[in-house]
Amino acid sequence: MPPHRPSVLKTFLGKLTRRISINKWNNSAAQKRGGGRIEEALSELAECLPDNTSPEKEAETELLKDILGDFVRSLKPSERKVFMGKYWHLYSIKQLAEAYGFTQSKVKSMLLRIRKKLKQRLTEEGFE
Repeated sequence: MPPHRPSVLKTFLGKLTRRISINKWNNSAAQKRGGGRIEEALSELAECLPDNTSPEKEAETELLKDILGDFVRSLKPSERKVFMGKYWHLYSIKQLAEAYGFTQSKVKSMLLRIRKKLKQRLTEEGFE
C-alpha cells in the first residue's frame, strides 16, 4: 500500500497495473530494437565506413551523412527496403526474406552488392 490510503482502491490498482504493464512492454520493445544484432550490423558495415573517432572529423561526418542519405535514396525501392530493414530496423535475413518474398540467399546477395556499391561510392567521395 502507498504511504497514504487511496480514496478508490480500484483506481489505485488499475493505475499500478497500467504502470507495470507499460514497463514490461517497454522492456520487451527494447529487446526488439536491438536484441544483440546492432553489433552484427555495424560489423558488416565497418569495412565500408571510415573511422571517425577524432573530433576534427565533424565536417567529414556531416558530409558522410549527406552521402549516405543520397546513396540510400539512389537505391531501387526493393534494395532500399532490404538495406533499411537490415541496417536501420535490424531485421534478420530470415525476417527480410519473409517480408519481401525473397529467398534468404537473395537477401544476402542483395546486401553484399549494396555494401559493395556503398564502399565504391564512399571511395569515390574520398572516404576510405
